[in-house]
Amino acid sequence: MPLVEWSPRLHIGIATIDEQHEYLTGLINKLYAAHTDGKDREALQPIVNAISDYAQYHFSEEQKLMEQYEYPTFEGHKALHDDFIVKSVEYLFDYLNGKEEELSTEMLDYLTDWWLNHISRVDQEMGNYLKSKGAS
Repeated sequence: MPLVEWSPRLHIGIATIDEQHEYLTGLINKLYAAHTDGKDREALQPIVNAISDYAQYHFSEEQKLMEQYEYPTFEGHKALHDDFIVKSVEYLFDYLNGKEEELSTEMLDYLTDWWLNHISRVDQEMGNYLKSKGAS
């Protein structure tokens, strides 16, 4: 069973962003599945790398759209992205490098909660604004 069930209620109405959200959700589920299957650090490394790389790519794409359409709370939204990268990705790399003993359920919960809350609140608001300006 996946950690995060993707559903249409998570769509923000901007096709490229929705596709990216679904893909990143799949990566989080892949990390969770590997963790619950007892995979070691070496097996988790490519998944962690993929999450890090794709999150940064996705945030960059969102930020380009926000700039293009002059989203009024761009700076605050970007700060949330930056905080996510620092808190989650750095933790995951600390785990891979042995600074953290185990990949904790708490960290997986943080990833999931942050991701779902960000999409359902912050990105929904952004999506509504972008759609009102003609983005699709």
